[in-house]
Amino acid sequence: MKKLIPVTFLLLTFFTSNAQFENIDLSKYKLPEIKRHQLDLNFSYNNSFSKNSYEEIAKNSYFDLYNRIDASYSFYKNTKFYQRNVWTRMFSKVQLDWEKQDNANYDKNDDYYWYLQTGFENRYYPQESRWFFHIAPEANYSISNDYSKQSLETVENYDVKYFYNNMYFSPEMKIGGGIGRIEPVGDLRRAIYILDDLLKNERLNRIPNESEIYLLANKIAYLRNQRFFDSRLRSKYEIQSLDSTLTDLGLVNGMDAIYFTSINDMWSFSQEERYSGNRLQFDAIGGLNYSWNKAKRVDLIDNSDNFIQTDKLKQFPEILGVQVLFESYKPLGLKWQRYISFETSFKNIFVDKKSYIHNYNTLDASFTYRYDWFMNTRTYANFGFYSNFNRFDHSSLDEYYYDINKINLSLFGNIHYYFSPRLRASLNVSLYYNWTDNLHTSYTRQFQISNQIAFSYAIF
Repeated sequence: MKKLIPVTFLLLTFFTSNAQFENIDLSKYKLPEIKRHQLDLNFSYNNSFSKNSYEEIAKNSYFDLYNRIDASYSFYKNTKFYQRNVWTRMFSKVQLDWEKQDNANYDKNDDYYWYLQTGFENRYYPQESRWFFHIAPEANYSISNDYSKQSLETVENYDVKYFYNNMYFSPEMKIGGGIGRIEPVGDLRRAIYILDDLLKNERLNRIPNESEIYLLANKIAYLRNQRFFDSRLRSKYEIQSLDSTLTDLGLVNGMDAIYFTSINDMWSFSQEERYSGNRLQFDAIGGLNYSWNKAKRVDLIDNSDNFIQTDKLKQFPEILGVQVLFESYKPLGLKWQRYISFETSFKNIFVDKKSYIHNYNTLDASFTYRYDWFMNTRTYANFGFYSNFNRFDHSSLDEYYYDINKINLSLFGNIHYYFSPRLRASLNVSLYYNWTDNLHTSYTRQFQISNQIAFSYAIF
């Protein structure tokens, strides 16, 4: 009977503590003043092959190879009076397409693309109010080179080659304001992971109260923003600091291999991006678009006679518009999170008079409803619904320029797994329905299923 009393006490303590951790409201946590840097590398590989055969229609085969590598840097600063995001993203991609139709048609398309985006976003909250002032300059720069070749065997020795060079530069500024604030709460979730695992390994003296949990979360927020050139020294400093905090609070009762292994495992892998709060934002938009395009067509009539045609085009459109954005993150316990987003914008695009393109307006509206499921420290998933409506409204209509309406509906799901604290694998599956209406020509409907496997490595 005496042996049953300690066992019963431990079981009662375990279930009571778990219930207490489950009742922690992530939305109440306020991130302390921090500065956070992150640098990531991403690589994705995709390919597809299809072969079709229809009655009275030539057989068709199609192969697509698409590879992409990304590098991105972000900086986040949070205080009582403002939140600041600074980012720089750079990526390059190679896309190779090959199509053949019943030995009569050969079509090859190669695309090489380089892209750079940089900007910052600052929300200032005067006197710690819920109202904020918003400013967000951004610049996009891209270069692409495209090559395509078509061969028709129905005409002897007939080949057509196309070469395209494109450069695009677009600075943009958003100025406005709104109400509400979204707080990162991932550091509190990491504190709960550490305490819960120590409890399961019987290395806690007692159940911490809410203020002690918040104190540990603030310590974690501080540690996540320390920078070390040597990752081994950084890991050593972080584990020592966590141990010191837990000891000072009088929460631990056994500093052995199990204790330090538990802390190290929870610290290394509990990297959930959790948020809480609502925000409604209104912005005025101004910007410029500069594009330079060069196209060359080569017709190979026979081995000795070539026809070469080169076209150049420059455009300097100006953009004026307005935008409304609503975002909402709601933690649903410790393992779930709900995200809602609605965004709409209206823009006037004024094209340079020398261009053959007329002035036009765009109307965009999008809605996202998503659930995030954080299964454990290594694995998380999300699934949801996305819809988008886009309209191009040209001021002058003719046989080349006409109004266009587009609708996109999609269901999506993603799952992510951490092989190590820095290396993550991701699988994405999406179901699309696209509808396009060209008011003066035709309309199209498209149903598509896609999947992607990607790997991400965080440098620091």
